[in-house]
Amino acid sequence: GVSPLTHPEARRVEGEIDETLSSTRIYDKVSMADRLERLRDAAGKLASGYAALDKKSYGEARDDFDDAISLNPDSALAYFLRGQAKRGLNDFEGFKADLDRALQLDPEGGYDSALGPSYAAEATQAIRDKDYARALEYWEKALDTDDDSEEYLTGFAKCLKDGFTFAARERDADVHRLASDAERAARQYDDEIEAVAV
Repeated sequence: GVSPLTHPEARRVEGEIDETLSSTRIYDKVSMADRLERLRDAAGKLASGYAALDKKSYGEARDDFDDAISLNPDSALAYFLRGQAKRGLNDFEGFKADLDRALQLDPEGGYDSALGPSYAAEATQAIRDKDYARALEYWEKALDTDDDSEEYLTGFAKCLKDGFTFAARERDADVHRLASDAERAARQYDDEIEAVAV
């Protein structure tokens, strides 16, 4: 079995526990003070970044938000704002990556609504490229961010209509091309038959 602690042993263990707890408390205080200082500094970077964003100084804003994220990597707002700066710099992949990260950190923060205009712009570009399947995917993503948006609903419906029209026209062109090839082959065959018969 286990023998009970003697009084001197018990006092020694209590002393070790007290020392551990007091050092932990000191560490926690130091750690907490350090964390609070980083959060204060991050808030300052967010404020200066937001001011730069408001002035459309997107590079400066992005740099401030980079600093804020390095000080507080769990700040969904910092990722969201940096994404806005990246969008201003036409870095749409970076914009989407930062918004995705903000959504991971705070799924209820409403950050996905900022993706709608970006998806709509990508859908519009896909339509210009005559890539209707890709355009429909982007319209669907835009609608996922705001399913009441008249712009997104209209864009989706128009894309469907234009996509079907384009597909039908392409199919008609293919049919005409096949008919023309068949007619040409038939004439060639007739010419070959006539040449053999002579």
